[in-house]
Amino acid sequence: MQIGERRRNSVTIITPVGRVDNNTCPAFQARLLGTIGLFGATVLLDMTRVPFISSRGLSILMITAKQLETTYSRFAVVGLQPIVHEIFGISRMSNVLQVFDTVATAFIDMRQSLKFRAME
Repeated sequence: MQIGERRRNSVTIITPVGRVDNNTCPAFQARLLGTIGLFGATVLLDMTRVPFISSRGLSILMITAKQLETTYSRFAVVGLQPIVHEIFGISRMSNVLQVFDTVATAFIDMRQSLKFRAME
C-alpha cells in the first residue's frame, strides 16, 4: 500500500492507494495517527483509490476519529468506492464519520461550517 499526503490550505489530505486489510493496516494506522497532534487540525482521508477496507481498517478509522475529536479537530472521509461504501453502510460507519463524495464537497462543507461558527 502506498499512502500519499498533501496539504491544501490548513487541511491535511491523506491518500491511501490499495486495500486496507490485515497486511496493510499497521502502515495505515501509523500514517493516520502520525497526522494527529495539531490542535484544531483538519484531516481528510481520500479513499478514491481504496477498493476494500477490512474490519481492522474500520477500527483504525474509529481510533483516529476519537483521537482527533479530543483535540477539537475535524476528520472526514471522501471518495468511497462502491464496495467500501457498502462496507461503511453495513458497519454504520457513515453514521459515525463524515463522508463526502469528493474533496471539493468536503471543502465546501468545511467553509460553510467555519462561517457558521464565526457568526456564533
